Amino acid sequence: MLEPVRNSLRDDRPLVWRRVTDVPDFVYFDHSIHIAKGVGCSICHGDMANMALTYKAKSLTMQFCLDCHRDPGPRLRPKDKIYDTSWTRDATTPAPEVLLAQYGVPQRSLTDCSICHR
Repeated sequence: MLEPVRNSLRDDRPLVWRRVTDVPDFVYFDHSIHIAKGVGCSICHGDMANMALTYKAKSLTMQFCLDCHRDPGPRLRPKDKIYDTSWTRDATTPAPEVLLAQYGVPQRSLTDCSICHR
């Protein structure tokens, strides 16, 4: 399994990555706004830290995105847990309404077509 890594080092050539997740060209997606607004990586990518091999954990269909955009609060987490792929909500986690306010998630609809389609 590590042979491509060894060959890359030996031949001084970059690894060729196989994309696991790809969205159509007409979809605009920016990781930084999601991270800034409290959406952890594992919401879309699963528990990457514990995957022996990377696989597509979520469908990332338009419906998947719309479900989150319609009700983002339950998917938000504290800033210090954004990159913790095994994090789960517990009794010490601020309520979704608190996190929505803390991150300044707008009250306007996050389902306007132009948010994702530009």
